[in-house]
Amino acid sequence: VFDNYKPSTQSDQQDVLVALELQNGNEKDFYGKGGMIEKGATFYLVGKLQISSAGTTGFAWPTYYAIPPYNTSADNNGNYGTSSDIKRVFIQDYMTTATFNINETSLQNAYNTVPDLRASQTSLGLSVDLNWRTGLSFETALGQ
Repeated sequence: VFDNYKPSTQSDQQDVLVALELQNGNEKDFYGKGGMIEKGATFYLVGKLQISSAGTTGFAWPTYYAIPPYNTSADNNGNYGTSSDIKRVFIQDYMTTATFNINETSLQNAYNTVPDLRASQTSLGLSVDLNWRTGLSFETALGQ
């Protein structure tokens, strides 16, 4: 996903909404926010990555290169173009990690269709790190 820096809000960066697609593997149907979720059906849970609640253990700004946005004035050492060090959910060259918890009320807010994410301030982003195995390999001529 892209860096979600928003220039108009220097100190208070925006939260990011995420939607997870899940499957009802239970033997029972249940009711969510969008109606009945039948067994075996796909449903969606929406969450918010809040910059104010982010853990910073192990987080440090690099000292050997700058990350946008850049400072336009000199720092204490007289250097221009240094990092502004503004925290946000997704930062260039950093891996954001999110742990999602499903609690006793989460399924009450499940959607049976993809949530409407067309609002101008709504952003959807999610990256999943999976362990990939080598698959089949093909070599074929095109246009025959």
